[in-house]
Amino acid sequence: MSKYNLAQLKTAEKLHDEAMKDPEYRREWERTAFARANSELVVSYRVEHNLSQTEFAKLVELSQGNVSRLESGDHNPNIDTLAHLAEVLSLEIVLDIVPANKERKGLSQSAKNKELGEFTVANSRVSVSAV
Repeated sequence: MSKYNLAQLKTAEKLHDEAMKDPEYRREWERTAFARANSELVVSYRVEHNLSQTEFAKLVELSQGNVSRLESGDHNPNIDTLAHLAEVLSLEIVLDIVPANKERKGLSQSAKNKELGEFTVANSRVSVSAV
């Protein structure tokens, strides 16, 4: 018999919301936002195409270790890596950076519909989409 009542357990969302009150946690969460959005891009492509990390690595001509780092969501990819992924996977990767106090204007509806994440970096709103 379990000592825990499942109804009393906190959801991951609730735990995250509580952790975001900690300034150090919040800084790290915001620092890795771009990396997490790109991680979602890689993982979702792999899942949609039923590819292992090794198979995906061969497809995109990267080492399996580099794919693993991309998927971890801890490391920001550089622009060369994003350009390479876009070319090899025939994806349009949209990186939209707008000052926090301005409205986004030029983002296409298809990019808005496929947004992987929106976050704040240095007082600017950043969104990543893959179309």
